[in-house]
This record gives sequence, structure tokens and C-alpha cells, in this order.
Amino acid sequence: MFLVLFLLPMVAGFAAQAWVRRSVARAQEVPVGMTGAEAAHRILARHGAMQVRVETSQDGPLTDHYDPREQVIRLSDQIYNRSSAAAVAIAAHECGHALQHHTAQTMFRVRSALAPSAAIASQLWVLPLMLGVFAGFTGLIWIAVALFSAVLLFHLVTLPVEIDASRRAMRILREDGMVDAQTAPVARGVLTAAATTYIVAALTSIAMLLFILGARR
Repeated sequence: MFLVLFLLPMVAGFAAQAWVRRSVARAQEVPVGMTGAEAAHRILARHGAMQVRVETSQDGPLTDHYDPREQVIRLSDQIYNRSSAAAVAIAAHECGHALQHHTAQTMFRVRSALAPSAAIASQLWVLPLMLGVFAGFTGLIWIAVALFSAVLLFHLVTLPVEIDASRRAMRILREDGMVDAQTAPVARGVLTAAATTYIVAALTSIAMLLFILGARR
């Protein structure tokens, strides 16, 4: 049971991350006509979200994200300055999140509301679980279940938000002519690989919750 509910999801997570790294590395070798930063500015301007800034991030590869609090898209140097299918795909995906925010998409708003409590719960659930297991106090384990349920809910809400951002990204890239018949499948491959990591994260959270529930016995 430990192997199925804990180790296998962990291995799946590592495999998904490796797939993303390989997909991005291959797509970085496929040139397009603009950098990730240029693609982001073009998308934001076309969709009336000029209040969103686009900045370069020094946090390293695969740390690209949209910060809704500051309304800024932060792109790693490899995405911001490169003219590749990977760069425009990732930039467009982050623009997808900015547009979700700009249009007040329901699921994006729900995820933003859940994020603070989920972040706290993700740091706290282990303590009552360990104390409950070693002390034999089921009540503490139920507290761990409640805390981790908040983490699971966040992952479940995140999944459709990420999928929608990738769908928006591909639609915009095609409609604006940023990718063509040769580069579109490469860009889609990057976005598909990235989406897999969120699917694995949700499945891993479900497995972990089952594992915690099993600790009551």
C-alpha cells in the first residue's frame, strides 16, 4: 500500500518533470519569428491587457509564472530572450493566465482564493499526522486529513485552470500566426507535457490523502 500510494506517484512526478525538460529542450531548437517577451507583449496588447507587465526572472529554467497580485508575467531568461517554439508556447501559456485574470474567469478566481490557505495547509498537515500516528490519537489524524483536503482541492481546481490556459495559448498562437504548420505541433508538445505535471500532481494528492486515511488503522 505504501508503494502504490506514495512511491509510485513520486516516480510519476519525476517522470513528468523529465518529460517537460526534454520537450522544452527540443522545442528550444525550433526557431520562430519572435522571442517569448515579444510574443507576450503582442498577446497582451491584442487582448486589451496592457496593464500586465512582462519581466525577466532570474530564478532559473522552468520558473515562468504569472503573478496575479502584481499583474506581472515573469519569464526565465531562456524564454524571455529566445526566439523558439518553446519560448512562445510558454509565454503564451502565462498570458493565458493573465487573460483569465483580466476576464475574471471563475475557476481562476477560485484558485486564487484557495491559494493562501492551501499554501499554509501544505506546510502544516504533516505535524498532526505524525503526532496522531505515534500517539495513537485519531483526532489528530483527522486534522491532517482536513488540512490535506485543502491541498487536494487546490490541485483539483488548478488542473482545469492550467488546461484552459494552454488551450488559450495554442488558439492565440495559431490565430496570430506566431506558429505555423511545422512549429505548432512542437509548441503543443511543450504545453501538453506541462499539463501532465498538473495531472500527476492531482493524482499524487489523491493518493496521499488515501495514504493519510490509511494511517487511521
